[in-house]
Amino acid sequence: MFTGLIQGLGRINSLSPHNEGALASLFVGAMSSEISIGDSISVNGVCSTVKTISDDIITIDYLSETLKKTTIGSLRDNDAVNLELAMTLNTKMGGHMVQGHVDCVGRIESFELKDPWSVVCIEFPEDFGKFLVEKGSISVDGVSLTLVDVQKSLFSCHLIPHTVENTVFSNYKKDDKVNLEFDIVGKYLYKFYSQTQKN
Repeated sequence: MFTGLIQGLGRINSLSPHNEGALASLFVGAMSSEISIGDSISVNGVCSTVKTISDDIITIDYLSETLKKTTIGSLRDNDAVNLELAMTLNTKMGGHMVQGHVDCVGRIESFELKDPWSVVCIEFPEDFGKFLVEKGSISVDGVSLTLVDVQKSLFSCHLIPHTVENTVFSNYKKDDKVNLEFDIVGKYLYKFYSQTQKN
């Protein structure tokens, strides 16, 4: 479980085919001192299990299903990625509950750098619209954001300068793909009330 508050940026060293999936090597810098083999770490919003650690480099196995449902498979050498360590009982809950289980991939429709905040508009599969509410939460590449405007298959979020400067949002451009995870509380409530109405 994560909070959606990014703790650092990593960098892809390599991503190679491995057992019908992929083996990723990531430079994580000083964060390596807080990571152990077997730990969960969020990489662009994808819950990932650390396989090995050597100096400031970790490796991670990704299943073929993960490559199909997320943007991990499209990462290239030297690409920056958002990193967050798994939360503990002492973690400040500044974002929202993020599982690291990506629901779908979205597409950046527009990204405007403004002062004092930036605005990103993201297109998503229409079927997931039932989980979105204005002023609700969403995870975009692991970043906890607040929804501003929600339309049929498009939503917007405002970003403060700190978020842009300290996440991969600083590299985003139109048509880039992003991992989306919708609020788990909203998904549970939707399923509960849907089943209640059927009964």
